[in-house]
Formats: sequence, C-alpha cells, structure tokens
Amino acid sequence: MYESQPVNIGVVYRNVATINPDHPAIMFPDQTMSHSQLLRLSEAFAIRMRAAGIDRTSTLCLDSADMSVILAMVFASAHLGAQFVQQSGDLDMSTVLPVTHWLRDHDDSNRAENIVIDATWSPAEVEAEYPEPDTFGGYADPEDPWLIVHTSGTTGYPKFLALSQRLIHDRSMAVVDEYGGGETRLCSLFSPTSYPFLSRALGALLHGSTLIASRDPAQWAEAGVTLVSTSTVIAASVLSDVVLASKLPMIEVLGSKIDTDLALHLLASFDQIDHSYGATETNRSFSNRLSLADDGSVRTVGRPRD
Repeated sequence: MYESQPVNIGVVYRNVATINPDHPAIMFPDQTMSHSQLLRLSEAFAIRMRAAGIDRTSTLCLDSADMSVILAMVFASAHLGAQFVQQSGDLDMSTVLPVTHWLRDHDDSNRAENIVIDATWSPAEVEAEYPEPDTFGGYADPEDPWLIVHTSGTTGYPKFLALSQRLIHDRSMAVVDEYGGGETRLCSLFSPTSYPFLSRALGALLHGSTLIASRDPAQWAEAGVTLVSTSTVIAASVLSDVVLASKLPMIEVLGSKIDTDLALHLLASFDQIDHSYGATETNRSFSNRLSLADDGSVRTVGRPRD
C-alpha cells in the first residue's frame, strides 16, 4: 500500500495522507494536525520553494525547531528533489556545505539571503498548483543525496552524511511491525532538529501513525502514547523521577548500555524496553528487549551487547 515507484518520499507521504486524511499526524498539547493538514502544509511549502528557485540542484538549510515546519519542509524538499539539512547550533553551515538556500521561521539573522517562512507560506495564502515531479523533467534519482545529517560518529569529530530517499524509504518500510496499521502513537524525547527524531518520525508518518508532541509524561496516557523513543542519557535525565500511573507498552532506548537500576526504574512505567544501537549509516546493529521476570529481575531477550 505504501510502495511508490520510483521512490519519492514526498509522493509516498501524499499517498499515505490520501488514504488516512483525517487520522492525526501530530498531536500537540493544544491542537491536532491531521495527515491531510500536514500534507497540505508540505504542498504549500513546495509551491513557495519552487517559486524561490529551489529544485533538485539546490541544497537548503532550515533553521527551525517547530516540528510541523520541519516535517513539512522535509516532505517538500523530497518532492522537489532538493538536498535538506537542518541548522546545527551555531555552526556556520556555509563553511562545511554548499548551501544554496537558507530558510528560517524567524527573522533574527544578519544573513541577507535568508528566506523567512512567514504567514504567506500558509496553505490558506498559497493558491498556486502543487508541483508534480514530472514538471522538473521526471523524478529525482532516489539514489541521489537527499537528507544531510550531522553526527559525531564513533570518532567524536563532527561529520555530515548524505542519505538517499531510497535508503530512508527502505528503512521506514523495514519497521512496519512497529508502525504498521497506523495505530502507533509515538512520543520522541529527541529534539525535532536531530536525526534520531527525524528517522523515527518519518517511519511513523510513512505508515500513517501519529506523533505526540509532548515531553510531559503526565500527558502521555491521555494522548494514547504507545511508544516512547529516547536515548539512555535523555531517559536518565527526563524520566529519573517519573513513574507513570499506568504502564505504557514500550520505550525505545537508543545508544549506550542501560544499567540495571535504570532498566528497573523504566520497567515500572513500561511493559518493555527496546534497547537498540545502530550507526547513522546503517540500520540497527543490535536490539535487545528487556522486561521484568517473575522474580523482579530484568530479563533480556536478544543479542547481548559486548
């Protein structure tokens, strides 16, 4: 149902949103955005971006922490075939990447060439027709660099990696057991400007599931959260003093080893822990499932980490 040939993430999401138009895509504490609304926002962005000269020869850098803006821009850039990277802290991206277009959702920079995403980018203000891929002479090559991510890697030195649309698509399709059916409600504790957030968010949205935009555990049960995604460090920080009133099904913890005390603490709030590790360039290198044994100890199923 989610296949599209040739692979274009923007078109794949349009197909998903067409099938599930009213299903929630992002649930904020004060409002909900449906899949059709997120699609329409990405379409409006694509129209404005095309008018600004952005196409498959472009590399755009986005400075925004707004989850809906980031995701709409990702889908729009995929549709147009433009390379996409997010601003990383105070790093001058022009020193490391050939950025052609700078976009931000706030106007507080001295960079004269900034394109500000303001009210005129709203779907209510954009009347042009949504661009089809063949208006650019056909689809962009799905193997071309598309999503540029910033990582320290295993060396501790910052680096940038360019991932193709096919790679992202194939990874997203590989997690159908986690997001299939569109019933998953994912809360990510990662920053929306980070690759771990984007990777899990795309996996959820391309299967018609829902993102819960709240880091407040008190709101998770009411929002129907079924999966929390975080890192070992963030889990120890955000959840160290939290025990949920009722258990949620799963927490995915990425990165370094979970010590027994943290595992026991998390298992007081979640039925299972999915402890995973994988480099940005690959899928998961290992995945262990942790749960409580009958004697109250931590039971691990999977390939133990050395």
